[in-house]
Amino acid sequence: MPEQGMRATSAAGSVRPIPGAWLRIPGTSPPDTGGQGDGLGRWSLYAMPEVQVTKEANYSDIQILGRSSPIKTYAGSGYRRLATTFHLHSTNPQLKEYHIAFVRSVESLLYPEYRGTYLPPPIAQFRCGVLISNQDLVVANIGGYVNVVAMSVNYSIDPNIVMLGNVDLFPIYLALQVNFDVVYPFNLLPGSGDVVRGAH
Repeated sequence: MPEQGMRATSAAGSVRPIPGAWLRIPGTSPPDTGGQGDGLGRWSLYAMPEVQVTKEANYSDIQILGRSSPIKTYAGSGYRRLATTFHLHSTNPQLKEYHIAFVRSVESLLYPEYRGTYLPPPIAQFRCGVLISNQDLVVANIGGYVNVVAMSVNYSIDPNIVMLGNVDLFPIYLALQVNFDVVYPFNLLPGSGDVVRGAH
């Protein structure tokens, strides 16, 4: 039997948000806060996202005359990229409005802000269990979050899953694909020991 807090639905059949999985987008207010959000924009996830993590190390090859193999010199590492697919199931009118606002808020991460001066797109925070990050634990064994910038957003509307009579044409299921790059403060760049501890 799953724990009470991990059941997918309530006793009344309503879909529950997943503990330990959310995306925080500064300056937005999810509809379930009644528009009275704190400006931090913490969006709960109602279906487990797919996350593909990639990270590369870069080496320079130095050729030595007469040597049968070049010397490899570490040059630096690339971004830690999270190729993420959010599965949006709009099974009732409230979730549909929530997901419409969620898609627009995620897309806003690709745009600058103009408030008298140019401001770059906001940095979001993504949390999805201990494999993404184990730092800043809020709930034991669930995991921390990472700071991310959105690099691309992609989705398509399948006409086969748009509900008949749905005048706004928002599908009952939408796969929202987002590529995030993890970013760090200059004085908190992770090392190999941090990765072993999950603090990255």
